[in-house]
Amino acid sequence: MTARFFIAGFADAGQRATWLPRIAAGQACAAIAISEPEVGAHPKHLRTAAEANGAGFVVRGRKAWVTNGPIADVFLVLAVIAIEDERKRYGLFLIPREIAGLVVKPMRTLDALAPASHCELELDGCHVPATALVGQVADAYPAMALPFRDVEDTVGTANISGLLSWLLEKSAARIERSEENALRLGRIAGLVSLVHAASRLAVAALDGEGQDVPARTIGVRLLARDIVDEIRELLAQDPADEATSRALAAFDLLSSVAREPRKVRQIRLGNSIGSEKQ
Repeated sequence: MTARFFIAGFADAGQRATWLPRIAAGQACAAIAISEPEVGAHPKHLRTAAEANGAGFVVRGRKAWVTNGPIADVFLVLAVIAIEDERKRYGLFLIPREIAGLVVKPMRTLDALAPASHCELELDGCHVPATALVGQVADAYPAMALPFRDVEDTVGTANISGLLSWLLEKSAARIERSEENALRLGRIAGLVSLVHAASRLAVAALDGEGQDVPARTIGVRLLARDIVDEIRELLAQDPADEATSRALAAFDLLSSVAREPRKVRQIRLGNSIGSEKQ
């Protein structure tokens, strides 16, 4: 998914020829490095920078929560390339694992994200050629990082869909059988079916099947949060077992990831409503 979006979508012919055949054959793995320790992925707070130096750049900084980083052969590193009117402008750089100055550091892996592993990166003066810069864009954050979050969230709706089905079954097995509880379970089942349908349509649109509707992914996540809240109320009748408690904690954790890009997306959607009529 990472290679398809960033390398196939933005890289030049030379970069694509170098990496895509190997990645497609399973001989190499690409990992995206945007988030940083303590600040997440908020563009105002990212500090990793790439300074022009002769025919290339020198990259310095730290990255965190690099998905599949421990097994990656090349990292796509988002770095500040300029500051204009107090606004940071970003570039994306293809940095091979073996380059001098790049250190891969272990970090804890979350059960909620298994089987993907994670790592931190330390970039201590990594010299990269100008050909390492990906894409001819003015700012890689709005052009690449934000749209990729949309792709990740869209694919993630399938995980949400499966989790909700599992929680519904667990809830039904634990609570007392009564007309009131059956009424609530029926309501939840109806809402979960909407999540299933929206997820299928959203993921199919990534492959060009049907129309891409930005509001759909936002709707899935918001509806899922309401469903989980209702499931929690049901399970309050009978304390949840360890597996259910872990699943609910995992949902909370994943919902907290990348809040800022999701907020930006939701604001854009809100601003777009009725704008064509004005």
